[in-house]
Amino acid sequence: MTDAQLKDMALQIGRMLARDAIWDDRRCNWLGPANDIFWGTTMAGYGMLGSSVYDGTAGIALFLAHLGKLTDDTVVQQTALGAINHSVSRYRDCPASVSLSFYTGHVGIGYAAIVIGQMTGAPSLITQGKEILLDALHAHTAGRCILDVMLGVAASIPAIIAVQDVLGRDRIEKPLLVWGGKILGHAVEGKRGLSWDTTAEMRTNAGEAAWLQPDAPVQPNLLGYGHGASGIGLALMALGTAFDQDQFTVAGKRAFAYEEAWFDPICGCWPDLRYHGQAEAKGRTEVAWCHGATGIGLARLRAHALTGDPAFLEQARTAAELTKKTLLTRLTPQTNLCLCHGVGSDIELMLHPKTAETVESSDILHAVQAFIQVSYLEVGRPLPYGGGDKHQPPGLMLGLAGTGYALLRCMKVDQPPSLVCVGAG
Repeated sequence: MTDAQLKDMALQIGRMLARDAIWDDRRCNWLGPANDIFWGTTMAGYGMLGSSVYDGTAGIALFLAHLGKLTDDTVVQQTALGAINHSVSRYRDCPASVSLSFYTGHVGIGYAAIVIGQMTGAPSLITQGKEILLDALHAHTAGRCILDVMLGVAASIPAIIAVQDVLGRDRIEKPLLVWGGKILGHAVEGKRGLSWDTTAEMRTNAGEAAWLQPDAPVQPNLLGYGHGASGIGLALMALGTAFDQDQFTVAGKRAFAYEEAWFDPICGCWPDLRYHGQAEAKGRTEVAWCHGATGIGLARLRAHALTGDPAFLEQARTAAELTKKTLLTRLTPQTNLCLCHGVGSDIELMLHPKTAETVESSDILHAVQAFIQVSYLEVGRPLPYGGGDKHQPPGLMLGLAGTGYALLRCMKVDQPPSLVCVGAG
């Protein structure tokens, strides 16, 4: 599809979001799926979104701001500002335990405020974002998640480096190196390489999954981007290369070595260690951003850009081939288009020049784009996110904003920077 067609598809999604926004003065929010605690039990419900990048107003704001800049749509632009105004005003609503996170905490909100402030010429947003990030950088780490991409600082490190011109390199270096030291302090040395036990942090903050329950079998430390060696290792490489600190770069490479030691050449995949040892290993060939080949491939591409190591490029190509094989099988009414564990992040891996060198990649991308346009947007059907026809979350990593952003990422010119591998451009 042409850039104009992709932009029009994204604009359809952006206008849906603008239509459904609920306003309060200069702020706006949306209704969507939400979890709440009722008599000690987490229950799924429906309510106002939080302020985070992952599934809150900061993530929606980032999509709408980029869309508004590309289309000059005034309603979209104003809705982007309303969304980020909400996030900035309510950023402390994020649980303190994940406040250092890019996706679920304060860091992503501060980053979004700076980026949107720069795009829209709003210096007050830049100032607010800067204050949020500097506050996070100097916060005590006791009781806060440190390790992984989703809950800890592994995505926050490259995000803060990406806006260092605003923050001041001299003001971010020492705090980021402290974060890196904390990550290394939790590393587990093994024959395979370096890994991290991220399950303790997840049990506290995202512990409803069956594999996180206290009576679940003890599993090896995880692989993958969202909660495993890829995301943490890449953060260490980004830190090491940014500040010429070899110990972090070396540690990041050893994290990737741990992951490669688990690669199964017979099955041609990285196993999903959440289900290690199960007779019917659910997700053994998982292909997703959070767990599996897609995130592993994105991390390898970024590591190759940072270090020039050709081995990382070969591993990325292996991950891309796994993703290609799976992607076309996902174009069904039961699919999930989200960025976290769906088609949206699979697209991202197909876009990179180093993994999109074949006609097959182009054909796959066209098939995905046509599927979204013909099966859903043209006929006004709700886009699928794994929850039935009526389940259409508005957020970035789990819903509409992420699908729109993925379409903008497919453009050949003026595409916005990656939000599933922050700092990769």
